[in-house]
Parts: sequence; structure tokens; C-alpha cells
Amino acid sequence: MNSNISGSATAKNIYHEDDKEGLRIFLCQRSAKGKKTNGERLGLKISDIESWQTNEEWVAKIKGLTWSRKSPKRLTCIDWLKKNLAGVLDSSKWRALQNLRCSDNQLNVLHCANKKLQHLRCSHNRLIVLDVKKSTALKVLLCEDNKLTTLDLQTNTALDILFCQTNQLTELKVDWCTKLYALWCYDNQLSELGLNTTELKWLDCTGNQSITVFVKRDADITELSCDENTKIDYLIDF
Repeated sequence: MNSNISGSATAKNIYHEDDKEGLRIFLCQRSAKGKKTNGERLGLKISDIESWQTNEEWVAKIKGLTWSRKSPKRLTCIDWLKKNLAGVLDSSKWRALQNLRCSDNQLNVLHCANKKLQHLRCSHNRLIVLDVKKSTALKVLLCEDNKLTTLDLQTNTALDILFCQTNQLTELKVDWCTKLYALWCYDNQLSELGLNTTELKWLDCTGNQSITVFVKRDADITELSCDENTKIDYLIDF
């Protein structure tokens, strides 16, 4: 099968070329089951893939996409839950993307460089890499039940909800997430956690063996779940 990614654009573009290119790159990858591509899992036929450089009819056939109204249209929301998708998902070409839901698949790598992205749900995959450094507007991140060992959220200062439990995390960088409201990081391998926020209300850090949690002196955590070997200490003001 020839995906022909590098062809010319159609004469009349309803959809933005960058958004289409980002879709082509992901959709031509093999899915989690059988010999079907991700595109076929989302409603495309082989004939659509073979001709997708000469027309835009294939775009409307893809399940779970929401587009802006203004032409050329741009992707604003993706809802790909439980679609047997696999491989590497790079959303950097989808510049207008605000919501991405791709939980319950078998993705290995997820790169999100979307300045408008606010909600990301990628739970229950096989992620070993999750890069959201450039998604600085991100407010909600649900990435539990993956295979992540590190998670760097130092640039995601708007984040208020983080569920990253049941991974293999040895390092979780949330020091500058000053708006963080709810954090579930249980069942990982963390030994230290710094929380520079006074907004935090819910924290579950159980199942991390021996862990030291540093909080601000004026923190007001109303729901705290931790093991007996958890040590709570205070941050020195930055």
C-alpha cells in the first residue's frame, strides 16, 4: 500500500494542509490488531488512503474529529477512545487543537506541542514517552495506566488536575504547577515529590514505597491518602 504522503495539495482546500498532513502521518501506521492501519480503524478504506493527496473526501470519513468553521478548517477536538490505535501520535501540526482524547488504545509515544491544548486524556495505553512541554495552556492531564518512567510538567503552569497513577514513574516534575488542585500519583516508584501550590485539595501518593512529599506551609489539603512510610515536609520558599 502506498500512502503517498508527499504529494501535492488539492485545488480547493476546505481543510488546512498541516492538519491533513498530521492525520496522514498517523493514519498510515499499523493499528493494534491485525494488518489494518489506524486509518482503517477510524473509518477509512484503502482506496481513501491511496488517493488522499488528490481529494479531501477522506477527511469527513474519519471518526471522532471536530473542526473549526472558518476555512481552511482546523482541528479543534479529537475523540479516539477505544479504537485499537497504535504507534506514535504527534499532534504538533494541529495548531488549533484544544481537546485530545485517545485513551484505551495501544499508543507508545505521544508528542503534544499545541499551545491551545487544554484537556488531554491518554490513559490506558502503552506510553513510554509523553511530551507536553510546549502545551503551556494544558489544564487537565489524565495519563494513568501507562509505562511512563518520567513526566516533566515544569512548563505546564496552568495545570490543575493531574492523574498519573499506575505508571512506573521515578521522577515527577510539578514544582511550577502552582494551580494544581488534584493529584493522583499512586502506584509508582517515586521517592520525592515537590508541590509548590496552595491550591491542592486532593492528593493520593500511596503505593510509592518510601516517599517524601514537600508542600508549602500554607497548603490546605483536604483529602490526603498516603502510606505509613510517607514523610511530609515543608518547602523552602522559592
